[in-house]
Amino acid sequence: LCDGHELDGLTNGVAYGIHAVAYLDGYVSVTNTGPIDVTANAGAGYGVFATTSGLGDVSVDSSGDIQVDADLAAYGIKAYATGTGDVNVDSSGDVFAASASYDATGIFASTYSGDVSVVSSGDVQATANSANASGILVTTYGNGDLYASQSGDTKVYAYLDAVGIELHANG
Repeated sequence: LCDGHELDGLTNGVAYGIHAVAYLDGYVSVTNTGPIDVTANAGAGYGVFATTSGLGDVSVDSSGDIQVDADLAAYGIKAYATGTGDVNVDSSGDVFAASASYDATGIFASTYSGDVSVVSSGDVQATANSANASGILVTTYGNGDLYASQSGDTKVYAYLDAVGIELHANG
C-alpha cells in the first residue's frame, strides 16, 4: 500500500517503485495512490511489480502517476501469476515507461492459466529507443479470458514494433 506519498527509486541495477511477491501460494494485492518515479541507469525498471509463483491471484489498483526510465526493460505496471491465479489491474493514473535499449511496456498483465483484466482510464505511454514498445499488453498461456479497456490516450514509440493495446492468448 502506497498512501499518497511520493516513491522515488534510483539505482544502477534493477529498480522498483513497489515490489510485491508471493514466492509460493498466496494472494498479492497492491494499492497505490501516490506518484511513483523510477530510474534504472544500468538495469530494468518497474513502477509496480506484483507477482505470485504459486496458486493465487494478483491485483493492482493504482491511482497515482507512474514514470519509469530504464536502460534495460521498462514497465510502468507489471502484474503476473505464474500459477493458476487471475490477474486484475485497475489504473486511473498516467503511466509512462521508457527504455534506452530494450522493450518498454506501460501496463503488462499476464497469467499462466487464469483470467486477465486491465482497466485503464489514465494516459499510457511507452517508448523503446532500441526495441519494441506496448502501451497495454495482456496475455494468458492457458485458456483464461482476456479483457482490456482504455479510456485515456495511448501513445507508443519504438525502434522496432509499436503496439497500443495487445491481447494475446496462447492456450
